[in-house]
Amino acid sequence: MKAIITDFDGTLFDTQFANFEAYRRSFRDAGLSLTEEQYNKLFGVRFDVLMKELCVPLELQEYIKERKAKHYEDLVKENFIKPNTQLLDFIEYEHSNGTKTAIASTARLKNIQTVLKHFHKENLFDAIISGEEVKHPKPLPDAYIKALVQLKVNATDAIAFEDTKIGVIAANHAGIKCIKIAIE
Repeated sequence: MKAIITDFDGTLFDTQFANFEAYRRSFRDAGLSLTEEQYNKLFGVRFDVLMKELCVPLELQEYIKERKAKHYEDLVKENFIKPNTQLLDFIEYEHSNGTKTAIASTARLKNIQTVLKHFHKENLFDAIISGEEVKHPKPLPDAYIKALVQLKVNATDAIAFEDTKIGVIAANHAGIKCIKIAIE
């Protein structure tokens, strides 16, 4: 194994409640409402898809995006994020022994960086592929393919970690063996 590529939300860190709460607060700021049930049905989709599915008026979307980023940062500081310490320890050990590491996620780069910095893991990854950097989200393999290119490794020399079926499909479509995990 020459490389480890991991998903972020739900795999490396449990961010679901923090993401929901940040969106709930930003919707409230915009005079809208969002239930946990609505959000859970769409967890993991890109921002544009979320806005479309929730029928958010175009003129409010940028405001919601800006407010969500601010609220998310506050929630990270308030320790609403739970790290997957076992996976982080494993990646840290492998990275210290020369294994290349990357994140392949649909999350925004700013959110990934905020969480990594909060947990002092900002130097643990050789590449970070965010949702803004790929044309197609998971289950298409774009993020994994880009990670392989940036790490300069073949798919057969990498292993992926995911928490969702669509993530596993994306990794497999990139030719990477994948382990499906859950944060406990």
